[in-house]
Amino acid sequence: MDVALILTHRCNLACHYCYAGEHFRKEIDDVILRRGVELLVADGAQCAQLSFFGGEPFLAFEAMQRATQLAVAQAKQHNQQLLLQCTTNGTALARPEVIAFTKRYRLQLTVSIDGVRQAHELNRPLAGGRSSFDAVLAGLRALVAAGLTPDAMLVITPQTARYLHQSVRWLWHEGVTTVRANVELRADWQRDARDMLREQLILVGRELLSLRLRERRIHFQPFDGAIEHQLNAHPHRAPSCVVGHNSESQSRRSVVVATSGNLYPCAPMVAEDRDDGPEAKLRVGHLDQGAAAIVERLVPKGSDCGEKGCACAALLETGDRESGGPIGLWYGEICRTIGTAVGSSLARHAVRKALDRDRDDDDPLPPQAKARRRGPLVLTLGLLVGGIVWTVRSSVRTLGELSLPRLPKPPIEQTVITTSGAIETAPQPPPPPRPQPEGELKAPPRPPRPLVRGEINAPPPHRPPQPIVAGGLRPPPRTPPPRPAPTPQPTRQPTIDGDLATPPPPKVQLKTRGQLTMPPRAKLPTGR
Repeated sequence: MDVALILTHRCNLACHYCYAGEHFRKEIDDVILRRGVELLVADGAQCAQLSFFGGEPFLAFEAMQRATQLAVAQAKQHNQQLLLQCTTNGTALARPEVIAFTKRYRLQLTVSIDGVRQAHELNRPLAGGRSSFDAVLAGLRALVAAGLTPDAMLVITPQTARYLHQSVRWLWHEGVTTVRANVELRADWQRDARDMLREQLILVGRELLSLRLRERRIHFQPFDGAIEHQLNAHPHRAPSCVVGHNSESQSRRSVVVATSGNLYPCAPMVAEDRDDGPEAKLRVGHLDQGAAAIVERLVPKGSDCGEKGCACAALLETGDRESGGPIGLWYGEICRTIGTAVGSSLARHAVRKALDRDRDDDDPLPPQAKARRRGPLVLTLGLLVGGIVWTVRSSVRTLGELSLPRLPKPPIEQTVITTSGAIETAPQPPPPPRPQPEGELKAPPRPPRPLVRGEINAPPPHRPPQPIVAGGLRPPPRTPPPRPAPTPQPTRQPTIDGDLATPPPPKVQLKTRGQLTMPPRAKLPTGR
């Protein structure tokens, strides 16, 4: 049988939505504690869970230690598998003795934290009004640093709904494996707040699916029921006795023992445990009735949570644990729909993975032989790719470094005809030396044009100023050298016997080879 002990009604927080009522100093005594622990083996279950609640249970740390020692000794005597669990506000976890106790007995802790600071500080202040976020975060990180994997429990209100996805992602990043999210059913949930919550739940579902496909063992408790339903339909899944994730836990009996010895079906129903309060009608017995009578009165599903939903949630919203309210039913339906979609995707992925594993198992070759068989093919492909890359790089380098030289044009022979009628060929200058290529070859300069006898060299052409290069300076303009004045050449006047007149200079026409013609010889006047 699963047993939950209310160790104390004291608490150091003043949460706005607390269902425990007024906090007062009342703790469980040793007699009630011992008789409550004895219920763990009353029904002969092979697997049982002992839980601690409050108030804040770590304010009664000594009582928690005594109950744990009794339960461990009893489970060992009856050969029973024992699970230990505690729900705490996290403010007292950063103490060395708490960490050592948690590690020794493998106590599974669920830390009540509403997510990121903006969400947590809206509803969970200390009793004096100050923020409790830093103390809770210190305790949570102390557990993770010690190698533990705590769960987180958050309460969603219309004001904190917008932070749900951010908070869940942050908690997973902090080392939390399971996030349990409950809705504040007594709040005023308007249409816009419900739409915001639906969008945030869809984002959480996508995040959960992405991380689970990457082999991250994380959980979001409102989706877990539908996810497990989809996964358990496949043979690769096997149930196990794990806190919070055991499909067999619903078939085990469970009971909550208050500080007075009164018995309740669920922890939220204990409230202040007063005889004149509404919680008195919810009791299912007292320890004085004996273990056998208590076992007969308890149904296997304990708190009557079944197809109708959570009885505690229905009680908080409507006051009747048999009929749920609209917000609780709506929230449950949304979570089941998203969880079913996530579970179906995970199941299909698991089936594909199992088929791939079976296909590999059918191959008789060992892994070493498979690797050797793939070796030549991989080597051939590598050489082929390497050769292609080398060829391409070589071609690009060759095209960038080499260019064909420009061959000089053959010189054109120039012919000069003198006034005496002789034909002379101007000497051709020797070809310039061919420059050696350095990276890129340049065409040789053109040879100078041959001159006609008696012609004066023309001055070099005037070069325009060079343009300004980006980032550089304009070079100073070149001043062309002064142009010399032409010097008159004396005209040679031939002397002819008996001729006193000077004939006009002959007209010379320059033509290329094969097109030269002799001008008609001028008739010289004869004198008498």
